[in-house]
Amino acid sequence: MGIKIITFNIRYDKPDPGNYRWEVRKNAVASLIYEYAPDIIGTQEVKVNQLLDLQKLLPNYYSLGGDRRGTGDDEHCAIFYKKDRLNCLDHGDFWLSETPNVPASITSSWGNHLPRIASWARFNIVEDNRQIVIINTHLDYDSKKAR
Repeated sequence: MGIKIITFNIRYDKPDPGNYRWEVRKNAVASLIYEYAPDIIGTQEVKVNQLLDLQKLLPNYYSLGGDRRGTGDDEHCAIFYKKDRLNCLDHGDFWLSETPNVPASITSSWGNHLPRIASWARFNIVEDNRQIVIINTHLDYDSKKAR
């Protein structure tokens, strides 16, 4: 059996009107995930409160990955994975800059104004003992050079 992987920009929580508010969207996000039943989800623009909500709404998944500033309280590129299908062997983060090991690093000549992070994980697939590596990121929307 294969591994189903999706990517999902859940859009950061900000004061939106009506159905765009996170309090309204969070249940729809969880329902969509349950409908498609992915084994791995690469998420983008996940604020801490959204991460906590998703962890509660998706009890069959573990999550990992840091935030773009390396402080734990900014936007995450979290990776969610099914507890019963995968074991995480190793994971980490790096920044999309000339100094990838420096949290929140930006290479200003690339034209991006915010730090960009990539979260990665190496998994063992329980079913057949194969290993896979997943890298999840959110590229800069404005700077071609940064992308």
